[in-house]
Amino acid sequence: MKQAIFYGGAFAVILTIMTVLVVYTQPKPVKLTAADSTAIADSVAKAKTAALADEQRKKNAAAQEQNRQLHELDSLKSTLAQVSQANAQLSEEKKQTQHLAQTQHGKRFEKMTKEMAEIYENMPPPEAAMIISNLKNDVAISVISKMKKRQAAKVMAAMEPFKAIELSQLMTKL
Repeated sequence: MKQAIFYGGAFAVILTIMTVLVVYTQPKPVKLTAADSTAIADSVAKAKTAALADEQRKKNAAAQEQNRQLHELDSLKSTLAQVSQANAQLSEEKKQTQHLAQTQHGKRFEKMTKEMAEIYENMPPPEAAMIISNLKNDVAISVISKMKKRQAAKVMAAMEPFKAIELSQLMTKL
């Protein structure tokens, strides 16, 4: 019990000391004068103005960034249009090159088949028939059509009947 009274008393003393310390260490309230109120109001107004100015700077920066992005987009569109135009030109050039190659190939093909026809005309018909029978049909038809009619008839007569019929039918479709 003595102990409880001791602790209770000690607690009361500590509580009193703490209360005194808090009361005496707190700053005393300051009375504001009209000049102080004006200074505070000016300070608040300056803070608001600074905040508005900062907000405006952020908006301006965002607008500048948006304008930069729009300019970049326009530049990309222009580049895309140029690439598209270049692609179209390349496509046209490719078509012209292919046409030229086909024309040149056609001329070479005609020249070669004419030379082949002359060679086969000078061969015995059975040998020429054997060789021509083993050519692709379009080449065989081209060679036969460039041969003299009398020699072409002898070569066709020396071919196997089914091959001669096949080539004859293809020649009628030309």
